[in-house]
Amino acid sequence: MKSLLIALFFLNGALAQQCSYYPDSDISISPINYEPGGMDDCCKICEYTPGCGAFTWSGYNGGTCWLKNITGPLIYAPKNIVGILNKNVIPSPLPSINKCTMQSNTDIPGNDMINIPNSQASDCCNLCYLTQGCKAYTWSSVNNGTCWLKSGTTTSNNNGIIAGILTPATISWTLRETYDSTNFYSKFDFYTDGDPTHGYVDFVNQSVAQQKGLIAVNSNGTIYMGADHTNKATGRGRKSVRLSSKAAYNGGLFIHDLVHMPVGPGTWPAYWFIGPDWPNNGEADIIEGIGGNTKNAVTLHTADGCTMRKEYQQLFTGTFADGKNPGVPSTDCFIQDW
Repeated sequence: MKSLLIALFFLNGALAQQCSYYPDSDISISPINYEPGGMDDCCKICEYTPGCGAFTWSGYNGGTCWLKNITGPLIYAPKNIVGILNKNVIPSPLPSINKCTMQSNTDIPGNDMINIPNSQASDCCNLCYLTQGCKAYTWSSVNNGTCWLKSGTTTSNNNGIIAGILTPATISWTLRETYDSTNFYSKFDFYTDGDPTHGYVDFVNQSVAQQKGLIAVNSNGTIYMGADHTNKATGRGRKSVRLSSKAAYNGGLFIHDLVHMPVGPGTWPAYWFIGPDWPNNGEADIIEGIGGNTKNAVTLHTADGCTMRKEYQQLFTGTFADGKNPGVPSTDCFIQDW
C-alpha cells in the first residue's frame, strides 16, 4: 500500500509540472488574450486556451496572465515571469536572458552603428545582442522611439536619453537527445504522401525502404539513406525516403554529422525544420543541396505576404526576398545565406 501511495504522489507531481518558468523575462509579442491570476493559474489557463504556447505573468492589477502564441525569443523584463508549456514539446536549454545595465538621462556620444525605430527602450538590449560588434545602445523618443546601437560604452549626461550597456549572456548546453544507429529510424515517421514540391518522386514507407535498400545501418554504425539508383523510375516517380521526427522542439543546438551527401541531376538532399502548419508556421532549411549546386542553401521561409523593415535587414548577412526584390522572384518571404 505504501508503494502505491508513493507512486501516486510522484504521478501527481509530474502532472502538475506543465510549464517551465523563466524569471525576469518577457516574450516581445502582443498577447492573444489576458486573464487575471497567479503564476500557476497562468499555466493552466494557457494549457486550455487554443493557440497558447506560453505566457508572461506580471503584477499588473494584482497579477495578470498575458497569453502568447509563440515561445520566444525571451527579452529581459524585471519582475515579469515567462512560462512555456511543456506539453508535446521536448524542452531545449535556453541561454540566459541577455541583460543590459540601463541608465536614465545618459548618452553614449558617437560610436554609432545603426539606428532602428522601436517604441520601447527595453527592446534595444536584444537588438544590440543580435548585432555583431554592438556593446551598448541609447534610446530616445525621436520618431516615437529609436534604438541607437553603439560600438563603444563611454557615457555622458543627457536628459531624456536612456543608455544600456550589454552584459552578454553565458550560454551553456545540456545533451538532451541523441539520434544514432541504436535508435535512428524508430525516432522518425516515414512520409508517404505526394511530394508538396511536385518532384518526380515516390516516397515509400519503412518496410519498402528496407526491402529495396534505401535505408540501412552500416557495420561501422553510420546511417544510410538514399534513393533508388538502379531502376528506371515509373509511376509516381523515383523511390526515395522522406522522414519527419516524432519529437517536436522549440529551440536548441542541433549537431548533424554527415559523411556524404549526394549531388547531381535529380538529387535533393535536405535537412529542414518546419512548423506544425506548413508553410504558415515557417520553415528553416539547415541543409539543402539541389541538383548540381556547389553551395549549401541555408534558408528561412515564411508564408506569403510577410514584410520586414529595411532597418532589420541590416542585422543579418543573408539576402531577404519577398517577391518584390529585383531579380529575386519569390512567392513567400525568405532569408537566404549561401
